[in-house]
Amino acid sequence: MNFRKYEKKDYKFLLELFNECFNHNYTGSDIKASGNIFVLEDNNIIVGMVTIDVITNIFRGIKYGYVNDVCVSNKYRGKGYGKILMLNVDKFAKDNGLSYIMLTSSNKRKIAQSLYRCLGYDIVDTCLFKKIF
Repeated sequence: MNFRKYEKKDYKFLLELFNECFNHNYTGSDIKASGNIFVLEDNNIIVGMVTIDVITNIFRGIKYGYVNDVCVSNKYRGKGYGKILMLNVDKFAKDNGLSYIMLTSSNKRKIAQSLYRCLGYDIVDTCLFKKIF
């Protein structure tokens, strides 16, 4: 099992994985990623991914992590890979002095939300979104 940083060679596969996990048909972009993208490999096969943005709140004097795009390939679900991804997110947070981790999850993702709760995540507030484009 290998949890590692994204490499440019992973891009095409991760785009397909993202589209599979979130039922999209994005074609990608050459925009440079602003956060940390990690992949989880098993026997040199990418089985999942997660992104983590580190945000600094200068008024509160803290850093926290915003987790997004937690994704395990359909053919590898139910084998503990999501848990392994999230435990590595915890390790990243501790290693980088983050005060807490925040993530959003669609109400449709009941299994994922159950995992997050088992790992100590609580529903705290309501997130509001506004589409700009």
